[in-house]
Amino acid sequence: MVASGCATTYHPKTWTGGYTDFRISKDTFSVTFKANAYTPKEDVVKYALRRASELTLMKGFTHFVVLGESDDSKSFMYHTSTGSASAYSYGNYAKVYGSSTGYSIPIKKPRITLQIKCFKSEYPEGAIDAKEFLDYNVPEIK
Repeated sequence: MVASGCATTYHPKTWTGGYTDFRISKDTFSVTFKANAYTPKEDVVKYALRRASELTLMKGFTHFVVLGESDDSKSFMYHTSTGSASAYSYGNYAKVYGSSTGYSIPIKKPRITLQIKCFKSEYPEGAIDAKEFLDYNVPEIK
């Protein structure tokens, strides 16, 4: 179950996650979206594509293709322990019972980086129309 109220939302990168991008060449960019463990990977992919679409239009292009994608998600185990104790006494006699059990939770913080190439007029088959992507996916993306 995902606690959507705690999931990373779409925004520029802060300590809670978000997007970053930079220009590689006149028509090629790198776009990264990093999220917390409450954010489904599917949302992270949509957020990266949303930023790619926005960047494409901001830079005067109309379409883009994804040249490469890397999943840079971070995984680790969160360990915790719990304990309980009880005592029984009668006169000078005392007995203490105790137990400690811990558990581990796998944590995965999704992060995806896209390398995109942008086009103005002539574009290859399968290129993503940036405006159309935004029309279909914003504001539905959380």
